[in-house]
Amino acid sequence: MCTHVDMAPDYAGTLMGITNSLGNIPGFLAPIVANAFTTNNNTLQGWSYVFYLTAAIYAFTSLVYIIFASAQNQKWTESPDNDISDDNLKERSNGLYHTGAKDNNSFVTD
Repeated sequence: MCTHVDMAPDYAGTLMGITNSLGNIPGFLAPIVANAFTTNNNTLQGWSYVFYLTAAIYAFTSLVYIIFASAQNQKWTESPDNDISDDNLKERSNGLYHTGAKDNNSFVTD
């Protein structure tokens, strides 16, 4: 599974807000569509159209996810100041040491 943190660590919160906003649209469109299919046809056949449409949407979006989803860091998040390679992370962490204190602020820099 790909996550927002894997794709763009610095923009994960923004991406989560955008995708959750878009992901909630079906939540208020589904009752409207179901009502359109079942207003004059509140039978098993009318409801079967609702479920067929739902299955088609799930199949299509799953196919798009399978083809295009990637957890690779995206190029548009890269900058010279944002090097997250293993060597750079080790270099950044070399200046940290643990003081042995029991609080959350027990890590200090040199």
